[in-house]
Amino acid sequence: MGNYEAIILEPFLESCGHSPGSLGAIGYLAGYRCRETGAVICSINLPTELVEAVVMGSVITSAVVTPSGQVESSFEFVRTKSPVQVLTSEPIDALVRRALARDSLRLEGATKHELEQLHDRLGRSLHLVAECLQVFR
Repeated sequence: MGNYEAIILEPFLESCGHSPGSLGAIGYLAGYRCRETGAVICSINLPTELVEAVVMGSVITSAVVTPSGQVESSFEFVRTKSPVQVLTSEPIDALVRRALARDSLRLEGATKHELEQLHDRLGRSLHLVAECLQVFR
């Protein structure tokens, strides 16, 4: 037998670009590459719809607002050999600030009516918190 050096392969999944005006990838390239050189050994193009369906079918998501105003999100990958849970936490005002940033409003195509709805809902939320505070007084 000859002397062969073992090549360590690693799987990869990367987006294949974006179309103008699109928020997501056009598709994905999946395959294996050489860990040492980064050279792609084999790959296949996958449509975005397929990748999203598989990923979202393997994830349980939830979001909770805590009494202190933190929004805690969790993503649990359940269809894996070792289930993985990812937790994030962010103040509610930071989420609202990001949603109301000029670029976010433009990308979402926000209308005056939608912003009025947000204003009303946030007002009702403040009223609910004020009612709960009365219990502590």
